[in-house]
Amino acid sequence: MNDMLTLRPNTLSDVLTLLEAEVRLPADKKRNWRSAIKRLADLSGRHVSLIPASVEAVRDLINAVVVPRHVMSAKSWSNLKSSVKAALAFVGVTTKRRKRYTDMLPEWQVLRDVAHERKLFPRISAFMHYCSECGVLPKLATQQTFEAFRAELLATRIGGDPEKEYANTVGCWNKLRGSDRSWPDLLVERETRRDWYSLPMDAFPTGFVMELDATLERLTKVDFFDDTGPTKPWAPSSLSTLRSQIHRLASAMVLS
Repeated sequence: MNDMLTLRPNTLSDVLTLLEAEVRLPADKKRNWRSAIKRLADLSGRHVSLIPASVEAVRDLINAVVVPRHVMSAKSWSNLKSSVKAALAFVGVTTKRRKRYTDMLPEWQVLRDVAHERKLFPRISAFMHYCSECGVLPKLATQQTFEAFRAELLATRIGGDPEKEYANTVGCWNKLRGSDRSWPDLLVERETRRDWYSLPMDAFPTGFVMELDATLERLTKVDFFDDTGPTKPWAPSSLSTLRSQIHRLASAMVLS
């Protein structure tokens, strides 16, 4: 690997530079990854030099971006996110996790079959792989093991909601514990989800808050003369989620 990849990128601009300098990266993959990063920055309205090359910053950016259907299809958006994740993993910002069944320790493979029979394996699989990689047997898993797994999710998950994934994992574990005798007798405590890193709204300029309110209000209506508007009104729950995501992204930008 190119020696430049030993350097820690500070922004997405640095990531683009590292990718361009990597001579052993296939040209088509290099082109696709760089294009995806630039496209994500364009969709967010920010320059690559202003976006931190961190899991949290990119995750919040992806979650906050609203892509109109006429701009990009759902499949293209999914491919773009996958390319960004792959590029960040390549330069060392995050890591790829093994997902093969054979990567699990035999003791976890037994429990995997139990979870699979109850159609709960998708919710617990990441934790099983994590423990296998760390050499933690099922009977040795503790509350601290789960907390370390949560920290791992927050540090490595680019897309989605790692806190929700963790909550689903804990819920799945406790459900299996209570319904199957072969499951380890560990009741995992679930921490209340809190938004530790969001600044209060009054910490932002009044203009930003007004613009955010206007943007969300615009999404509640359909204007057939506005090509960039929604094709149908957003549901209140979706608007609430979007507000929260933009709030978190803005906070991350201020604190970065």
